[in-house]
Amino acid sequence: MDGYAARIRDNSFEAVLTVQFVYLPFDLVNYLADFLRVGWKRFTLATLLGSLPGIVSFVLLGSSVSMNMSTGTMGLDPWAILVSVAVFAGSIAASTYFKMRDDKEENDGSQTEA
Repeated sequence: MDGYAARIRDNSFEAVLTVQFVYLPFDLVNYLADFLRVGWKRFTLATLLGSLPGIVSFVLLGSSVSMNMSTGTMGLDPWAILVSVAVFAGSIAASTYFKMRDDKEENDGSQTEA
């Protein structure tokens, strides 16, 4: 556990950004960041940037539904749904990329030490 905590403290911006990309509950991320003593400036910037894909994705998904109350019809905008899914998938892909890069750097570092 100490190894993970040290990695999060050393790369706090990237760690918080990555967990925001995978839509973890904000309370969990907040408590973990405080417990690990992540600096508030890095935490705030990573949270703002990491939350944007989720906000855009969910707002687009919601805006894709249109209802006409006078006729009682409902419609869907396929482009808004497509962009929403693309943003969602892009944030998951970015999180996976950061995780794989961190794992590769950790493996490279442990091989040179041995």
